[in-house]
Amino acid sequence: MLAPGIDRTHKISALAFILAITVLLWRVLSEATVTEDAYITFRVVHNFVEGYGLRWNVTERVQTYTNPLWMLIHIPFYALFGNIHFVTLAISLICTAGTVWLLADSLRTHWVKWLCVLIVPLALSRSFVVYSTSGLENPLTHLLFAAFVWVLLRGREDKRWFWMVLWACLSMVNRLDTLFFYAPIFLWLAIARRQLPDIRQSILGSLPLLAWLLFSLIYYGFVFPNTKYAKLNGGFPEIQYINRGINYVGNLVAMDTIGALCVGLAVSLLLWRRLLAGQCQHLSALTAVGLGVLGYVLYVVYVGGNHLTGRFWSLHVTAAIWVVAAVFVQLRTQLCLNLAACLLLYTAIAPNVTWWKTSCKRCFSSISNVPIDLKLNGLRGKLVSPFPPGAKEYRYLSRFKNWPEVAKRHKSLLRITDMVGIAGFHSGPSVYYIDTMGIADPLLGRLPGYQNRLVMTGHIKRRIPKGYSEAALTGNTAGMHTALAEYYQKLRLIITSDIWSVERFKTIVLFNAGTYDHLLDEYIESGEPF
Repeated sequence: MLAPGIDRTHKISALAFILAITVLLWRVLSEATVTEDAYITFRVVHNFVEGYGLRWNVTERVQTYTNPLWMLIHIPFYALFGNIHFVTLAISLICTAGTVWLLADSLRTHWVKWLCVLIVPLALSRSFVVYSTSGLENPLTHLLFAAFVWVLLRGREDKRWFWMVLWACLSMVNRLDTLFFYAPIFLWLAIARRQLPDIRQSILGSLPLLAWLLFSLIYYGFVFPNTKYAKLNGGFPEIQYINRGINYVGNLVAMDTIGALCVGLAVSLLLWRRLLAGQCQHLSALTAVGLGVLGYVLYVVYVGGNHLTGRFWSLHVTAAIWVVAAVFVQLRTQLCLNLAACLLLYTAIAPNVTWWKTSCKRCFSSISNVPIDLKLNGLRGKLVSPFPPGAKEYRYLSRFKNWPEVAKRHKSLLRITDMVGIAGFHSGPSVYYIDTMGIADPLLGRLPGYQNRLVMTGHIKRRIPKGYSEAALTGNTAGMHTALAEYYQKLRLIITSDIWSVERFKTIVLFNAGTYDHLLDEYIESGEPF
């Protein structure tokens, strides 16, 4: 039995954690947001529940989402409860609570310390708070990272490598580009320990990722989601993406100064690592995570960031705050209290001191001449049902199984738009959308944008090729450019024909090998899309 003093300490620690997590969740809930982009995934969730499979337009197998694990988790709860807005907020809050618990438990220190250097910075970071809901995959990404670092510091030595690989690979299933976060970590750990990783444990831990990639290749015909082609194949020079990425860094500094400061401190750990040698436990592990943050920062800059302020920074900020906390908890308690007091003082003063933020915005905006304080889209602050007054009619339309016949009788079921999130979800499976941004359209996503410069990363407008609307609905490509028609016929074979046909598998191999790329180049060179 524990001594009275120890038992009392544990009770105080538990009470402090419950109070801290309650306050943090209240702050997250007060900023509750479900963005427009989240409903792109939710339409796939709804179509699957209705029996159409993992599809966005029910006549095509196109992976329009970038968060497979997040999408799969929503399916059973949406089938059970039916309100996607409440479901995603509930899942997000559970993931956030689990994240904070695992991060705090991994530090194994006095409650005053982790309260000051972990909970307070997380609660003050807008990147973490805003994207702990949002309807996007960020809360699950945070939770998987928290599980990863808990194993990194507290896991059993004989099973540590398996669990680290498992959580990292699940994070990649949740969002594939977190590869650029975890790869530097594993590389550093292998070098620091001067031994090869356990091959057997690594293979077992990577099975979820391998299984999803194989499923994606067979079902969709491609390993990468359609968004990869739509967002990165806009026909713009790489320097424009990098300029937008640098602009996105300025966005973080202006919107989430505390998060940006922690990212800078975590990365600088690589430089002042020698100064902490002998004073800081788990220094090699903390350095590895800091290197992962740096690798992911470089990736985000390279791809141009995102149109949603802070979306691509939430993992960086969460990881950086944990690294900084892990260093500070090994220092004196008074220093931790002073740090927390400074952060709280900053939040009280910063809203009234705007000159430096304005200067920062002007500095980074001048790179691309585009304002960086973009507003979040979607429903914000009110927990209301997202279903419109016509929900009954919507449910009726979603029951159509003979979709092609319905589409022929109702021309209005074809819609061409660049806002495919909330509108696409509420329209139901019977409406076929042509997304002019290319995010949900397999052909347009592979065509270059018609603008002269990259205005908004990830949202690049395309013109509809001649005859494409009819071809998308009926398969008749007679009205299209000859080269583009042949290219689309191959693509359509992959996304609409029988999954197990031999001809489809041959086309998948040839298409991914670039055999038909010359047809697309011929069409682009013809000048028709411009």
